[in-house]
Amino acid sequence: MGSSARMSRCERFVAEFAEDICLRSGMDELPGFHSQYLSMRDSDEMVYLYVAIHWKDAEHELMFDCIYFDPEESDEDAIERVAELLGIEEDEAEKRLIKAKLVEA
Repeated sequence: MGSSARMSRCERFVAEFAEDICLRSGMDELPGFHSQYLSMRDSDEMVYLYVAIHWKDAEHELMFDCIYFDPEESDEDAIERVAELLGIEEDEAEKRLIKAKLVEA
């Protein structure tokens, strides 16, 4: 899979799941919390959660070293990962991944 295909898959994952993942993350309870978002890291073209916090009179951005989406993982692994991340059944995770055109129907 080429770089542009991986990037497109990451963008579709973020569009479909970012709001739900950010709501479930609990990161908004961190001291100094400012914002959070899902984004693809350029170096490995995988999706991670980023959090901005205000600490010691400065803004800092932290990336959590947990892969939220790997555009080259198997359909089964993607379904399992999304179900676990969102606390939903695998059937619902599969439906949403199909909707985002990330797994085959």
